[in-house]
Amino acid sequence: MKITLKKLTLINFMGVDKLTVDFSQLTKVFADNGVGKTRLFNAFTWLLFGKDSYDRTDFDIKNTVDRSKNKLDHEVTATLEVPGDVINLKRVHREKWSKKRGEEYPQMTGHEDEFFWNDVPLKKSDYTSKVGALLNEKLFRLLTNINYFNSQKPDDRRRILLDIAGKVDDRSIWDSITDNNNAHDISELMAIINAGKSADEYKLQIASQRRKLNEQKEKIPTRIDEVSRNMPEAIDLEETNKLITAVEARIVEVDTEMSNLSTAYQNSFKSIQDQQNKIHGLKSKLSEIEFLIKSENQSNENANRLTGSNILNTIENIERDLRSKSTLLSSTKERIASLHDRIENGRAIWREINASTVKFDDHEFTCPTCKRHIEPEDVEAKKLEMTNNFNTEKQRKLSENVATGKQLVAEFEEAKTLQETLTSAIGALNKQMDSAKIDLQAWNEVNSATKKDIQSVINENPECIRIKNEIKDIESQLPENPAIDLSDLKQKRATLVSELDIYKGKLKVNEVIESNKKRIEELEAEERKLSHEIAAYERTEFLLEKFSNVKMDIVEGRVNKMFKFVRFRLFDRQVNGAEVQVCDALLPNREKTGFVPWNSANTAARVNGGLDIINTLSDHYGVHVPIFIDAAESTTSYLPSKSQLIKLHVSESDKKLRIEQEESEMVA
Repeated sequence: MKITLKKLTLINFMGVDKLTVDFSQLTKVFADNGVGKTRLFNAFTWLLFGKDSYDRTDFDIKNTVDRSKNKLDHEVTATLEVPGDVINLKRVHREKWSKKRGEEYPQMTGHEDEFFWNDVPLKKSDYTSKVGALLNEKLFRLLTNINYFNSQKPDDRRRILLDIAGKVDDRSIWDSITDNNNAHDISELMAIINAGKSADEYKLQIASQRRKLNEQKEKIPTRIDEVSRNMPEAIDLEETNKLITAVEARIVEVDTEMSNLSTAYQNSFKSIQDQQNKIHGLKSKLSEIEFLIKSENQSNENANRLTGSNILNTIENIERDLRSKSTLLSSTKERIASLHDRIENGRAIWREINASTVKFDDHEFTCPTCKRHIEPEDVEAKKLEMTNNFNTEKQRKLSENVATGKQLVAEFEEAKTLQETLTSAIGALNKQMDSAKIDLQAWNEVNSATKKDIQSVINENPECIRIKNEIKDIESQLPENPAIDLSDLKQKRATLVSELDIYKGKLKVNEVIESNKKRIEELEAEERKLSHEIAAYERTEFLLEKFSNVKMDIVEGRVNKMFKFVRFRLFDRQVNGAEVQVCDALLPNREKTGFVPWNSANTAARVNGGLDIINTLSDHYGVHVPIFIDAAESTTSYLPSKSQLIKLHVSESDKKLRIEQEESEMVA
């Protein structure tokens, strides 16, 4: 598929008010530096992907000189020709302004974008999906920018080249390097690789294992030397055994002497021990008697103390009862006085009510409205009514007074009865208090007379006196403790034991020597085993290295056949013979006699190298897109290309963009 840019229109974009450019298969754009050649490339990539030609999303598309124009829409429109169709794309970027209530001027609150596909407005996600379906962004940048491929990481470049080179048949490579000497090793290798590991992965694995074995092997000579340096000198076994026998005999002699002294000491000590045991038995019996005396005395004291406590409790109870009844008696007397006053007052009120008579006022017989006296017959009737009402009310009050008086008299009589009861009870309690105080005084007198020091009781007990005298007699007849000094003999024995240990330790020297010799043999055997395993790994590494070299040559040759101008070095052979994976692009030197690294070549060579890479990738992926070539004036001869070319020339004399359209003579 070939995509051709037919027209590009910029409105208020990166400082240009309006610009429309028509493109052909080969379009040349001339202008001085800073006029806006690269702006066309930026506008095209922004229209498609929202980024500039350097893959940046944060570049400024607004007018940085006349900022008043930034309130206008920023717009890019393009016409693309694809097989069997023409597509019109448009992207609009504008500022969002709003005026809040109370503010004089509107404020910018953000930005918004609009997207159109053949004049049909789309959401950003739909627009992005349609552009992606037409052309993948990563692939577009590989095919439109001659410098983009070499700006990628070496691993990414290498991955692309190996992808377009196709898979290499490993089996044919193994067959080509197999001979009678290595057939078995290669067969085992292929079985491992066919089980799921690649040759490179297995190569890394055995290299790691070989390094570990080498580290182990390098430590073995040091370990052997350490064992050898710690090897003791051999001794005279017969002479050492004679010395051991002699020292053991002397130890037996010392032990016998110490045993005899200990036996004599034990016999003397046993007699003393028997007497001391007897004294101990007497003292135990004395302690039992003292305990019984103390227990009996304590029981008596407890009983006596309980008696005194009971008397005191009785006094406290009487005092508490007296206080309670005295308080109640006092309040009862006050109530009696109060009830008496209320009764007398009630009697006075009864007399006053009983003596009262009805009285008539003249105004009671006058009309309240016209102030005229009512008729005489009406006066008499009203007087009779008033007299009856008065007498009824008088009788009610007297009845209430009598009922209240009776209640008060009953309460008065009840209080008088309670007063008499309390007075009698208080008299009885006072008699009980006098009796209790007499009991307390008697108890104090008895307690003071009978209380005696417990130690005096013990000292006066006949059995205690007898046992103490017997203990004193036995203690006076005890001899002094026998003394035995074995320190010299023990020191002598310790010296002999140390000497014996030294001789026995010498006997172990030969065992140590034999053990060390055996250890050295084990280490030497381990060293030989490691050498054998390392050699096997090295043979495998050699075969894998040989396989890699053949495969690298095949892959590198296949890749380079796909390019007309560029050569790629995919493997770098180091001085030590190791090979490192790289991805270095090489370009012909000026004399065309060899190749130099990409960064060492001149601009023209890099331009044609970039075209060669894009041509190969475009053919492989089946997609051709417009190629923008910056600094096109540095190159006079270009490789042919099926893609549309847009050359950006620096022309000092052109202060405005000048466009030349040609039918390309470089189409292959």
